[in-house]
Amino acid sequence: MDKILKLFPIIPELVKHFSVELLTVNEMCFDYEWYGNKDLRLEFFDRWGDYFDESYETSFNDVKAGKLDLTPYKFILLDDLRPR
Repeated sequence: MDKILKLFPIIPELVKHFSVELLTVNEMCFDYEWYGNKDLRLEFFDRWGDYFDESYETSFNDVKAGKLDLTPYKFILLDDLRPR
């Protein structure tokens, strides 16, 4: 997992200065049935979970439909973990 991490390594520094919340979408939500033998969500939350003040789950359909209220946030970082 470390080889594909782009954004996550800056989280420890961010929490020194900001309140950091996490929004997980689709596969990263625990009500989604994980495919494969190793559930990477468990590894992610074991390693990074304590850094977040709050954690929320939603679907990509809700994101596309604009159902998220993003007005409380001054700054949003997105990492979809897709190699580019």
